[in-house]
Amino acid sequence: LWQQILGQPVDSESDFFVLGGHSLLAVQMVMQLRQLTEREIGLHQLFAHPRLAEFAKVVAESALIPAPLPQIQPQPE
Repeated sequence: LWQQILGQPVDSESDFFVLGGHSLLAVQMVMQLRQLTEREIGLHQLFAHPRLAEFAKVVAESALIPAPLPQIQPQPE
């Protein structure tokens, strides 16, 4: 995903921001990663852990996104 968003090869020591990442790409990356992994990943986590190896650990340790509650169905009176 990093390679796709940054448009260049990355390795485990790559730094998101050194490779040209910025806040808008960071938002895009975190949103896509949430969808792919179904984990709660905050944008602040990427800023705190911009190296791929560190960020991967954070993602692996993050909680799963809870399943949405079912919609409330109207009942007849």
